[in-house]
Amino acid sequence: MQRDFLIVLPVDPMPIGTVYPTGQRMPLHSTLMPWFGLSNTLTRASLEEKLGELARGLDITLISDRPEYFTGADNKQGVPVHALKPNETLMTLHLDILDFLHEHHATIRNIAHVGSNYRPHVTTVDGREFTSQRTHRVSEIVLIQRHGNTREVIQTFLCP
Repeated sequence: MQRDFLIVLPVDPMPIGTVYPTGQRMPLHSTLMPWFGLSNTLTRASLEEKLGELARGLDITLISDRPEYFTGADNKQGVPVHALKPNETLMTLHLDILDFLHEHHATIRNIAHVGSNYRPHVTTVDGREFTSQRTHRVSEIVLIQRHGNTREVIQTFLCP
């Protein structure tokens, strides 16, 4: 069975081993890289090595800018989010991961949200939101694996 991966910057705790069944929302987080699959040249071990390397040098604070509604084919009403203030470090981190995935022929499931179309945000979850001007210093990068009807936190990479 193909297993997909998601990379996020948590705002709320996301401990290793936590499982989120389909339909259960994950805690507040900012997606760094949307769902993707591995390839013949990209193993989980090499992905984890790269994320560990990136986390060791990461010093970033997320700053909420403004509320928005993201719409798409699967949600015409819009999903409430808080867009993040533009941040060169965050964009560089996203692009570094994207380049790494492309170099290793990973399959990104929805390319509409990567590269120049990447719009960093934190989705409102069950009425909890990352309100305007709120800040959060990133303390870790989290790797989540989807298999079947569940999503599981499989690894965290601590930032200095």
